[in-house]
Parts: sequence; structure tokens; C-alpha cells
Amino acid sequence: MAIKNMTDKGLSFPQIGVIRKGAKKEPNAPGKDLPYFRVEFAETEKKSAADFLATYKDQPRTLRIILPFNEIPRMWDAWYEAYTAGRMVARSDGEYIIYQCANDGTILVKDGIDVATGQPKPHPVDMWAGNDYKGNGVKFKAVGRLNVIIPELKRAAYLTLQTTSIHDITNISAQLAGFYALNAGQIAGIPFFLRRTPRAVSVPKPDGTRVRMMKSLISIEADPDWVALKLDSLKTLALPNVDLLLPATQEALPEYEEVTDTDAEEIVDYDEAA
Repeated sequence: MAIKNMTDKGLSFPQIGVIRKGAKKEPNAPGKDLPYFRVEFAETEKKSAADFLATYKDQPRTLRIILPFNEIPRMWDAWYEAYTAGRMVARSDGEYIIYQCANDGTILVKDGIDVATGQPKPHPVDMWAGNDYKGNGVKFKAVGRLNVIIPELKRAAYLTLQTTSIHDITNISAQLAGFYALNAGQIAGIPFFLRRTPRAVSVPKPDGTRVRMMKSLISIEADPDWVALKLDSLKTLALPNVDLLLPATQEALPEYEEVTDTDAEEIVDYDEAA
């Protein structure tokens, strides 16, 4: 018998590491954006870390990946989240707050319901999520997580790609949906490349205006060999049914008596008669 909320969580694999876009955090600032992936393995995963380094070196811009399931939510999710001292204090789907707690741990919102009112709590327009232990304001920010398998590691275990870029989140969501539709809902096992791609994006300035800057964004692309095979199969499926286009065999045609010139006016074209 299943234990509710324990043994009915669905399918998964162990996590052995994290794929990050930025450098390590500075004392009072986030780490700067990098043009390559920074991959960190769990302390117990020394062999996998060594295997990864042997294949990709220490500054990979492209990773070979596969996705283990066909259901996108099993591998990819994105939320607005707020943290203080490394602890998540709020989560929102952009419309309603799903979870929120006070600094002392008191639950304010649980499963999308405000504990005090018993009603859903709308996502704040100003992105305000509360205050930290020092009284400083804490805001929601977008966080996306994609669980991927690195084939070279030969492990049924995943690394989690993390990004806080809304451009990445939009890209990944759209690209996964595109491949899902292209391959009729079958995305598990497709050989993908996870890439860092330079792109000009609009970013806000402190004065409220915006400026275009080059950012190294994440893109998911299918292996060209797989794409070639897929396009060939789509071309075959798009061809008409040849059997329907072939003329009927002679045996299937009705038999006609030979006509003479004097009977010409009575001849009716077979296609017109049909």
C-alpha cells in the first residue's frame, strides 16, 4: 500500500550535480554571467566529475544531453521564488502565491491558499515577497530548473540546469514544446545539445530605462543526424498513398465490345461516365 505524499511522487532519478550559468557568488553580489557552463558535482560523485572533465574539459559551451521522460513537467519547471539566507520563503506561479512563510518559519500560504483568509493570494504586482532577517525587502525572481542526463557519464542520474533568466526560461519552454509537437509527444531519448548562444536582449537599467546587451543564453537543439532522419520520415508520411494514385488493373476494368466508326456518336468517355 502506498503512503500518501511519500511513495506516490512519480518517477525520478537521483541528482548528482548542478549546471550553472554564472560564476560563484561574490560577498554582496551575484556571480557574473559566464559564456560557458559551470558544472558542479556532489562530493560523493568524484568518478562522474572526472569522467565529465575528461570529455568536456572545464569550460564547456555545449553539452550532449537526453531527457528521460516524455512528460515535460517531470524534467522542467519554472517558478517565481524568493530566498533569504539560502532558504526559500515564497513561491508563485505568477498569478497566485503557492507557498510563503514568515522569517520565524510560520506558514503564511500553503498549497496556494492564504492561511489567514482561506482564499488564494494573488501574486504581487511589485514582486514584493517580504523582508529578510535584517528587515531588507525580498523580491520574487524567476527560477527555471531542467533535469538532464549526460550520456557520457553512463548513469541513470541527472544534473539540474538552473537559470534565473526570463529569456532562458522562455527559450527552454518554447523549444521543449516544439520538439514535443514535432515528434508526436515522444521526446525521451532524443539526442539534444544544450548550448550557450550569444544574443542581444533588452535589460532594465537602474533609472527604469532599458538597453540592449549581449547575453549568453541557453538553447536546446536536436542532434543534426536525428533531425535528418526525422525530416526524412516526415517527408515519407507526407507523401500521398501511391496505391490510390495507380490506375486500376486491366482485370478490374469493365469489358467493352469493339466499336465501329458508325457507332462513334454513341461512345461515352469512361471518365465522364464515372
